[in-house]
Amino acid sequence: MITVTRITGPKQKAALRELQLICLPNDTPADCDRGGCAFALYHGKQMIAFGLARKSRGYKQTMYLSRAGVHPDYRGRGFQRELIALREDWARKHGLKYSITDTANSSTSSMQSLIDMGYRPYWPIQVKPWALRESVYWKKTL
Repeated sequence: MITVTRITGPKQKAALRELQLICLPNDTPADCDRGGCAFALYHGKQMIAFGLARKSRGYKQTMYLSRAGVHPDYRGRGFQRELIALREDWARKHGLKYSITDTANSSTSSMQSLIDMGYRPYWPIQVKPWALRESVYWKKTL
């Protein structure tokens, strides 16, 4: 059985860090941002997927989908889309009207999940400090 929870306590944050290292081995693990949200999917007691979000620092009324990952053994089951929907619900409850994110050019499964959820590519107006040419940027009106 798959369950969903908000990541809040130290044990969950440690499990999040461990899963990030598995899912995103080339990235520095991200912490749960203050004022943001972090959701996890569990299979029994094992965290199998996560999604983090926060209010955008550069765009008003906008959520930034900051990090997500699914354990390799659980990919292809729609968990990333479920995590996107959870974070969009969180954003709407906090009065946010837009959602943005970015993906690596090589992350075709993440791009497909975003397309399936109604995201479209765009080039950010604010190019510093995070806009990189090797990334694809996505936006959606919530």
